[in-house]
Amino acid sequence: MDKLIVSLTIFVSVLFIGIVKQYIQYIIIRRNSREDENTLYLDSEIPNASALVFANKIIIYGKLGSLSEFAILHESYHLKQKKLALIQLAAVALFSALLPFSLFSLLGIYFSYVLTNWKIEKDADLYAFSRGGKYEARYKRPKSRLARLIAWLLDTHPPDYIRISEEYRRKNIYYLFIKDIIS
Repeated sequence: MDKLIVSLTIFVSVLFIGIVKQYIQYIIIRRNSREDENTLYLDSEIPNASALVFANKIIIYGKLGSLSEFAILHESYHLKQKKLALIQLAAVALFSALLPFSLFSLLGIYFSYVLTNWKIEKDADLYAFSRGGKYEARYKRPKSRLARLIAWLLDTHPPDYIRISEEYRRKNIYYLFIKDIIS
């Protein structure tokens, strides 16, 4: 019974922290930015965007007009993925609560987050592609398998060289991961 109470406490805590973190991030960023409807504009040298799903806001970093239409469409779709984001957060919280604390369980929790995030990111990419957005790759495919594996596992998005391929639009993301690492 004690383990169940501890597991439930960890589960609720991780969910709570994940949701509250986005609202705190929104409050901090809002002070230094311009806001239109569901978009915050923040000056930055490097153009980028991110979605605060639970706060229902998109943050656009950089000079006005410096971000591609693809990135804006991609992030706007994340706002429609609230259920998926909540499921992802719940899965991580559940693993955190049920697995004994060890390096192995921490790696399992991290990989469960990354694997579900690839699906979320691919869906957002497909939405942007379907609206006429064009993705521009910044990085070429590494020759080393280890470098490719690291590129996949240390980023929440699939690698650029995968995202620009036609195969990315048709094939399962996990199939593409295995194919990229093996070939």
